[in-house]
Amino acid sequence: MNVQVLYDFFQIASKLKRYGMMLREERHQRILTQLPLVAQLPDNREIVVDWMTDDQVTETYILIQQCAEDGHGFGVDEFQTEEEFREEMRDSLCFVVLDEPTKELLASFILSSSKFYRGSPDAVDPYIIVRPNDRQKGIGEFCMRKVLEFSEMLGYQGMYVDTFCNNVGMQKIISKLGGFIKCGCLPMGGKLKNGNVVASLIFFRDLTTYSNG
Repeated sequence: MNVQVLYDFFQIASKLKRYGMMLREERHQRILTQLPLVAQLPDNREIVVDWMTDDQVTETYILIQQCAEDGHGFGVDEFQTEEEFREEMRDSLCFVVLDEPTKELLASFILSSSKFYRGSPDAVDPYIIVRPNDRQKGIGEFCMRKVLEFSEMLGYQGMYVDTFCNNVGMQKIISKLGGFIKCGCLPMGGKLKNGNVVASLIFFRDLTTYSNG
C-alpha cells in the first residue's frame, strides 16, 4: 500500500467519523426538546423519562448484573466490567425511567446502532433493563413503546430485537405491540448463571411504516 493510498484511506475514514458525529448530534437534537418527559404507568404511578446521567450509567450496569444473576435477558459474561459496558454504550442514546416523586431509577432503555446491519447507522438495536422488583408492572412495555417512538423520531429505518428464548416477558411485549417478524435464532445467545447456554431469538420491525399509537 503506497503513501497516497494510505492518505486517501485516512481522509475517507476521517470524513466518515465526522459524518457519524454529525449524525449522532442531529439525532440528539431531534429528541432534546422532548425530555424530560412526564408520563403515567398503567397503575397510575407518575414517572419521568430523561437522558441517562453518568451516575445512572453505573446504576444501569448494576441492574444488568442483577438481571444476569436472575437469568433475565443478559448473560453472566455479557458485560464483565463497567468499563466494558461503558465502551459498548459510548455512541448509544441512553435514557432512564424514574419514579417521579422519589427520582429512583426504575428502568433504563438504550438505543444502539444494530450489530445486525452492516451499513450506516440506520438500524437500531435496543436494550431494556427493568429493576427486578418493578417487573410485571407494565414498565417493560412502556419502555418498548418509547423505544419505538424515539427510534422513529430519530430517523431509524429498522429495529432488531435480540432476546433470550427464556425471556417470555419480552416476547409477550413484542407480540402485543405487533409489527415484528421473527427473523432468526442464534443457538448460542448467552450463558446463564448455572452455566447453561441459552439461545437468542431475533425479531425485526420496519420503522418506515411505524405509526405511534
